[in-house]
Amino acid sequence: MKSTRIWLAASVAVSAFAATAAGMATVIPSFQAIPSLPGVQSQYAQAISGDGTTVVGFAPVDNRNSKAFRWTAATGTVDIGDLAGGLPDAAAGGVSFNGSVVVGRSSSATSFANNSFYDEPFRWTSSGMTGLGLGFGTYGDSSDTSADGSVVVGQLSDQAFRWTQATGYVALGQLPGSHPPNSSANAVSANGTVVTGYAWGTTGRLAYRWTAATGMQSIGVVAPGRPGDEYSEGLGISADGTTIVGASYIGPNIGAFRWTAAGGMQGLGDFPGGTVSQAFAVSGDGSIVVGQGDSSNGSSAFIWDTTHGFRRLQDILDQDGLGQALSGWYLVRATGISNDGQTITGWGNGPNGTAAWVVTLPVPEPSTFALGIVGLATGTAVAIRRLERGRRR
Repeated sequence: MKSTRIWLAASVAVSAFAATAAGMATVIPSFQAIPSLPGVQSQYAQAISGDGTTVVGFAPVDNRNSKAFRWTAATGTVDIGDLAGGLPDAAAGGVSFNGSVVVGRSSSATSFANNSFYDEPFRWTSSGMTGLGLGFGTYGDSSDTSADGSVVVGQLSDQAFRWTQATGYVALGQLPGSHPPNSSANAVSANGTVVTGYAWGTTGRLAYRWTAATGMQSIGVVAPGRPGDEYSEGLGISADGTTIVGASYIGPNIGAFRWTAAGGMQGLGDFPGGTVSQAFAVSGDGSIVVGQGDSSNGSSAFIWDTTHGFRRLQDILDQDGLGQALSGWYLVRATGISNDGQTITGWGNGPNGTAAWVVTLPVPEPSTFALGIVGLATGTAVAIRRLERGRRR
C-alpha cells in the first residue's frame, strides 16, 4: 500500500508538471494591431479583461470629444456609444473578467447641464450604456470594475467612490489632513473589496489601499520627499488585492513601484537616461507588472518580473521573432495585462499613427508552483528508487 501511494504521488506530480509545461508551451508569441474606429486619427487602449479576450479604450474625434471602443478578435473594434442628452463623448477605462461589462465616462444630459465639459460615470453591457448618475458630485468618471462587473470604482467631484446596484455611490473617505477631501479610486480587486488610487494627506498626494474594514490607509512612498510634497499613486491592483502598482517620487524622479504588505513599496527601475516611469497594471498573482518608462530615446512600454527586472517590451518581442510584425511600430505604453500575465495591451506609434495593440507572451519563467512540482516529482522518484532497491535486497 505504501509503495502504491508513493507511485500515485509521483504520477500525480509528474502529470501536473506536464500539464503545466504543456499549458505554457501552447502560448505562441504574437503581436496584433487593433484596428481603429473609422474616421479617428488615434486610438488608445486603457484596459484588458482578466481572460485576455477584450480590450477597451477611447479614440479622440476632436479637441473635446472621444469615442469609447471595445475590441475582441470575434467582433473587431466596436464603438459602444455614449449617454443621451450630452455631447457625443465617451471613453472606456475598465472591463470585467470576461469582457461583458465595460465602465468609463460619458457626457450626459445631467452632466452637460452642469457644465459642457463635465462627464458622468457609465456602465455598459450588451444591452447598452447606462449612466450611474452623479450622486454626491457634479461630474465623474469610472475607472475600473470587479471581475463580475457588479462593483464600479472611480471619482466624483474629486472624491473616490465605490458603486454597486444595492448601495449606489459610497465615498471612500480621506487620509488625515485632507481638507477638503481630494481622492480618486483607480483600480479594484477581482471580488470588488479592495480599492487603490490616490488621496491627499498631510505629507502630500499618496497611494492608498482601502477595504470596508480598514478604510483608506496610505501605503507610503518609495523614498521620502519634502514634507507636504510627497507623491505616490496606486494605478493597478492584483486580482486578490494583495499587490498594488503605480508611481511614486524616488529622489528627484518619478518611478514605477510595486507594493505588498510583506515587502512594502519597492521601486521597479527605469530605462537608461530615464527620469519617469509608471506602472499601470499587474497580473492576477502580482508577479508581472507593465507600464511606461522614458529614456534618452523617448518613452517605451515596459514589462517587469522578479526574475528579469525592468525590460523594454518591444525588445522582448523582437527576441521572440516578432521583429517583422512590429515593423513601423514603436510601443509607447502598456496599460493592461491579463490575469495569467500572458496577454498585454497598450498603445504606440504605428504605420498609420497612434493606435492600440495587443500582444501574447509566454510567462517569463515556470512558476514557483511548477518548480515545486518538479522538486516533488524528483524527490518522489528518488524515494521510489530507494524503495525498489530495498525490495531487491
